[in-house]
Amino acid sequence: MVLLHPLIERARSRWPDCEVWLLTFEESREVVELLGAIPPERVLTISTCNPWRFASSALAALHRVRALAFDAVLDLEFFARFSAILAFLSGARARVGFHRFHTEGLYRGDLLTHRVAYNPYLHTAHSFLTLLEALAHDPTDAPMVKSDVASLPLTLPRFVPRASEAQAMRERLDAIAGAPIAGQSLYLLNPNASELIPIRRWPFEHYVALAERLLADPTALVALIGAPSDRPSANAICARVPSPRLLDLTGQTTIRELVTLFTLATALVTNDSGPAHFASLTSLPTVTLFGPETPALYGPLGPRQTNLYAQLACSPCVSASNHRHSACTRARCLEAISVDQVLGALTALGARAPVTAVPAPGPVPRIRAVS
Repeated sequence: MVLLHPLIERARSRWPDCEVWLLTFEESREVVELLGAIPPERVLTISTCNPWRFASSALAALHRVRALAFDAVLDLEFFARFSAILAFLSGARARVGFHRFHTEGLYRGDLLTHRVAYNPYLHTAHSFLTLLEALAHDPTDAPMVKSDVASLPLTLPRFVPRASEAQAMRERLDAIAGAPIAGQSLYLLNPNASELIPIRRWPFEHYVALAERLLADPTALVALIGAPSDRPSANAICARVPSPRLLDLTGQTTIRELVTLFTLATALVTNDSGPAHFASLTSLPTVTLFGPETPALYGPLGPRQTNLYAQLACSPCVSASNHRHSACTRARCLEAISVDQVLGALTALGARAPVTAVPAPGPVPRIRAVS
């Protein structure tokens, strides 16, 4: 959703009178509202809470789409068949989406009028822009799009919380910490990743060591963030690092509250997952850890972001072309990123004072930092 924002801005710039609507899953609505790019009444959702609700809400959404008689539908899924069917049934004259052409394993029919080649060398935000640009090109020109899209700007909105929201978050942090946190550095750690690709997690032991190293500064606080389902891993880290300055915030914030927290924090260290992109809506210094995926495609767009990536020969091993499946059972690409390298990245971002690094045992693979 965050990487989609440049497409919405480009559409309004290119066609000032256009109406932009969005069809998405219900759980994405909060992110859409946070971005503020599409009025709530133009957001149609499909529920995934159970098969019956999924089927009924999908049919209701399709009925609404057909009644609205759209001129064009952009299918923003890479190779999902369900979205291609919805695009076809929408009744829109122009149906734009990614087409496999000669890429094996990605067939999803021939239901599109504008068939765009998925380019695995373009950042995902630019890939989305190719779908929009296809509307201005001859649909018989295959594969589309034969124009320079990579030079188009990728802009994001800046999130500024209401004063009452920021104050409420400060008071909540004070209550959890058991004392006022004013004047202390607050480091946020996100040791979790979506269950869709759990292999994206930086090793548990690395997060334990990072928390210990950060808390060696007596003026530092460390807070763990995540969804309610992430509490077990947070509890395990808290058990290993028994400090009153280690706070567990997992499952205690909405997405808007989480981004409000980002405006108050000193820095964020996160696996390749949603919080990295939410942080890009703020000026929070963020270090994102990549391994099975590549920052060349999914790097956050924020102004103070550093992506650490070991570039092992087997990485990235998950992609749109293999439906995010990997044969890997041990993410050595993430093990290769040391705690010292993360601390160094935080220092380079101005998020902490330089300290004498503890040497890592043995040879350390070359890590590529992409800001």
